[in-house]
Amino acid sequence: ALFGTLSVVFAKLLAELLDLQFQGVSIFTHFFVYCCLVAWICLVAVWLIRLNDALSLYDPLFIIPLLQANFIFFAIVSGGIYFQEFNFMSTTQWIGFSVGVAVIFGGLYFLAPELEEEEKVVKSVPMKEDVEAGKSGHEPMGGGSHVRRLSYTRKASFTSP
Repeated sequence: ALFGTLSVVFAKLLAELLDLQFQGVSIFTHFFVYCCLVAWICLVAVWLIRLNDALSLYDPLFIIPLLQANFIFFAIVSGGIYFQEFNFMSTTQWIGFSVGVAVIFGGLYFLAPELEEEEKVVKSVPMKEDVEAGKSGHEPMGGGSHVRRLSYTRKASFTSP
């Protein structure tokens, strides 16, 4: 979400620059405008690629809200810092902002899939190299006779059609 967040900051910066253009300041004669435009396009491209990767790896019912919540939160924080928007917030606005952030991430907590721990004891089979080296597989550091594995499975809290 960091790349998407930075793309929002650059988009807001470009909007401010366009506002200057409409006020009569010629912004297209400065290389900074083009640097901002290229940076914005690159950041949007990376954000969309990373979003697509996340969707292919994780459950969309959880990853989309997670990415969007982080995207929104970090866009607000980075914009607030870069454009000094936090300097003008009253105590009431800070309380509302903090409660809003807590609600967003609290909602993500309730959306998170529950993990169920399953312990499986798997009898190890000596590797060919161990047999050739004369190890039986029963030595404590030589593979051991039992290997403890932890695996997590997702408990579905919803039914799919």
